[in-house]
Amino acid sequence: MTFRSTVDGGAVGGSRRRHPALLFAAVLLGLSGCPGGIAVAEEAGQPVEIRDGHLDIGPALDDGRWSIRLKDDSAGITTWRDPRDVVLRVSEAAKSTVPAGTGYEFLGAAGSTVYLLPQTQAPGVVWLGWNTRHPGLLAQPPESVSLSLRDIEGPGQLHVFLDYGAFRPPKTVWDSTGPVAELPVESNVHTHANWAFSTPGEYRTRFTANITPKAGPPVTVSATVRFLVGEATRPADRGNSATTWWAAGIGLVVIAAAGAALLRMRSRGATG
Repeated sequence: MTFRSTVDGGAVGGSRRRHPALLFAAVLLGLSGCPGGIAVAEEAGQPVEIRDGHLDIGPALDDGRWSIRLKDDSAGITTWRDPRDVVLRVSEAAKSTVPAGTGYEFLGAAGSTVYLLPQTQAPGVVWLGWNTRHPGLLAQPPESVSLSLRDIEGPGQLHVFLDYGAFRPPKTVWDSTGPVAELPVESNVHTHANWAFSTPGEYRTRFTANITPKAGPPVTVSATVRFLVGEATRPADRGNSATTWWAAGIGLVVIAAAGAALLRMRSRGATG
C-alpha cells in the first residue's frame, strides 16, 4: 500500500493546519500503547483452524477455472474452502502406537508413537480424504485426473497409506521419504486414508492435481495444505508477523517526525 501525504504551507492568520504526517504519527503512537490493536488485525487474517470432522481435498471447476478446494463438512454444512484459508490441527487425540508385526516398519519401531489422522472416522480427530466430486467437475467430467503430494516440509516424516487390516499389508500412497507418486483417480470418487506424522510440529505439502479435460489442453493446479501437529505447535513466522508491522510503523514515524520538523521551520520563517 502506498501512503501519500502533502506538506501544508506556513501559518496563515495565526492558525495552522494539522499535518497529515503528524496525524498518522499520532495513530501509530496510539497503536504502540495498545499492542492488542495489531493482534486483532493479525487474528482477522488468520486461517480457520479445523481439528475435528470430515474433510476432503480435490480438484474443483468454477466458471471454467480449475483449482484445489477443501470440502469442509466439519460444521455440518458443506463449504468448499480455499486451502490457503485453512490450517488442520492434529491434536493429542490423534496419538497412536505403531503396531507390531510386518508391514508397518515404515512408520517406525513397533510401540513408538505417531500422530495419526485415521482412515476411518474417530472422535476429536480430523477425518481427511480426497475426492473428485466438486459440482463443477461432476458437470464436466475430465478425461483423467491424477493426484500427488509434493514438496512435503516438516520436522518429521509424513506417510499417507491405505490399511487393509488382516487381508493384506498396508499400501503407501504418498510419503515424504520417497519419490513423488501420481495417484490416478476417476471422476466421482471419494477415498480416505491414514495420514501419519512422526513428530509434532508444522507440516506443509503441495497437493497437486493433473487434469486432462475432454476439451482443451492439460491443466495442473496445486495448493499448499498446512498441518499443526500437537497442541503446542503454533504456525511458523512466514513474514506476516507483528514484527513486520512494527518495522513499517517505526519507518513511518521517522518520516512523520521529519515532516513535523520541516513544518516548524516553515512556521518560524513565516512568523519571523
